[in-house]
Amino acid sequence: MTDDRAMTGLGSGKAQPDSASSSRPPATDKADNFAELSRRLGERAPPPSAVDPVAAKAARHAALAEYDRARARRLRMGLAVAVALVVAGGIIAYLVPTPGSSPDPWSASAAADPEPAPPVETATTTPAPATA
Repeated sequence: MTDDRAMTGLGSGKAQPDSASSSRPPATDKADNFAELSRRLGERAPPPSAVDPVAAKAARHAALAEYDRARARRLRMGLAVAVALVVAGGIIAYLVPTPGSSPDPWSASAAADPEPAPPVETATTTPAPATA
């Protein structure tokens, strides 16, 4: 039971130096470590698949063509929305009267007799004589 605790690290909170060194081989040099890691990575990496270059090129071409079609569709839709907004704004600006504009002379309110404007009086003054 004490051997199990020593191997799994259970029991006391103190580190046991002999248990760590017994499970690992002694470190040699860095080149050997890198070679070992590279070998392990090679074991885990999937084998390279045989891809037909012509089929891969055709697949890339088809994907690019689909992307171009989708992009063109989005651009056309955005342009259509922009044109529709401009046209709608123009129609609204035409229909809504502007404040301070004169009334339409053909409307019924303009046909009524307008109130005459007050007479304008101009003040006249004589210029002061020039002193020499």
